[in-house]
Amino acid sequence: MFSLILATILFFFVSLYLVRPWLSPRYAVPILGFKFFLIPLYAFARDRYNLPWRGSDRFFRQTNELLQAGYTPLDGLSPIGSAFNTTSSLYWWWNSIWIEIIGNTMFAPRLANVFVMVIASIVATRLVAQLGFGYKYQQLFFVFTLIQWEVLAWSTVANTRDSIIALKILIIFYFIIILSQTEDYKAIFVWLLTIMLTLFLLWHNRRELVPMIFITTFIWYFTETILSNEKLNIPAATAPLFILLAVFLLTINQFGSTISESVVLSHALVGFFRQFIGPVPFGTTSTYSFLNVPAILHWIFVPFAVVGILSLVRDKYVRLILIFTMIVMFAHSFTIETSGPRYRVQVVFFIALFQFQGIWFVMQRHYDIFIKSKPDRPVTAN
Repeated sequence: MFSLILATILFFFVSLYLVRPWLSPRYAVPILGFKFFLIPLYAFARDRYNLPWRGSDRFFRQTNELLQAGYTPLDGLSPIGSAFNTTSSLYWWWNSIWIEIIGNTMFAPRLANVFVMVIASIVATRLVAQLGFGYKYQQLFFVFTLIQWEVLAWSTVANTRDSIIALKILIIFYFIIILSQTEDYKAIFVWLLTIMLTLFLLWHNRRELVPMIFITTFIWYFTETILSNEKLNIPAATAPLFILLAVFLLTINQFGSTISESVVLSHALVGFFRQFIGPVPFGTTSTYSFLNVPAILHWIFVPFAVVGILSLVRDKYVRLILIFTMIVMFAHSFTIETSGPRYRVQVVFFIALFQFQGIWFVMQRHYDIFIKSKPDRPVTAN
C-alpha cells in the first residue's frame, strides 16, 4: 500500500508540472488529485471494508502468473506471446513493468493508465491547438478531457489496453496533421519516422487499427482532392493505392480466419448503434456495472456530439478525424464481441472533441465568455 501511495504522489506531481501550460495549480490540484488519489483511496477502502471490485482483472491475473513463473520485463515480448498465444503482447509487458515497480496489486497498472490518460489529454489539446482553436478553448477542452466520464471509467476502474491505444492514435493523427501542414523536408522526415514508430507500437497492441489508419488517410486524400476541385495527381494517387492494397493483403493474411469465423454481416447495423449509444444505462452485467453512470452521461451528450460534428465538419482536418472515428466504430460493429462500448474508448478523445464542441457551440449563443473566446481561426471550409 505504501508503494502505491508513493507512486500516486509521484504521478500527481509529474502531471502537475506537465499541465502548467493550460491549468494553474489552483485548478490542477483538485482535478488531478481526484483522478490519481481515487485509486489508493479505493484500494484502502477495499482492503478495510472488503468492498466488491467491478471490472475485469484478466490482464493482471495473467501477468501475475507469468511473473511468479520467473518472467521479468527485461525478457521482452516473446515469452508473453508464447505463454498466452497472442500477437498483442505489449499490454501484458506494460502490466509487468508496473507490478514490478509499484508492487503486486491490481491497482498498479490502473494508476499507470490514469497517467497515460493525462498524457493523452495533453496530446489531444495540442491537436486542438493545431486545428486553430484559441487558448480559452484549449483550456476548457483540456479540463473536459481530464474529467470526461469514459476516460475516468476505463482508465481508473478497468485494466485494459485501450488507454495506451487511445494515446497512440492521438499521437499518429497529431503528427499526420502537422505533416500535412509543413513544407520543411527535415521536419517531414522526423514526423514520418514518429508516425511509423507509433504505428509499429500500435501493431503490438491492436493490429486491426493499423490498416484502418491507412484506409482513413487514403479515403481522406481522395475526398479532399474531390472537394477542393483540384486536378488529381496520378503519381500521388497511385502510391497510396499500392499501400492500401498491401495493407488489405496483410489484413487478410493476419485476420482472415478470425474474420470468417466471427463476422456476422446481419449484426452490422445493430452493432453500429451499440458502438454509438451503448451501453444501456443500468443494463450492464455486474462486471461492467461501473459503466452505468458514464452511460447516462453518454446518452445526455449524444445530441451535443452531433451538434459538434455538424459545426466542425467543414474543416478538412476534422473530417480526417471523423472518417477514422466512423471507420473504427463501423469495423467493430460486425462482431458481437467488439461492438460494445469498450472499443469506442480507442477514439474517446475524438468523441470528446465533438461533445465539447457541441457544448461550446450552444453556449456561444447564451454566455458572453464563450462568445469572447471564439477560436483564433474560425473553422471554415478548406
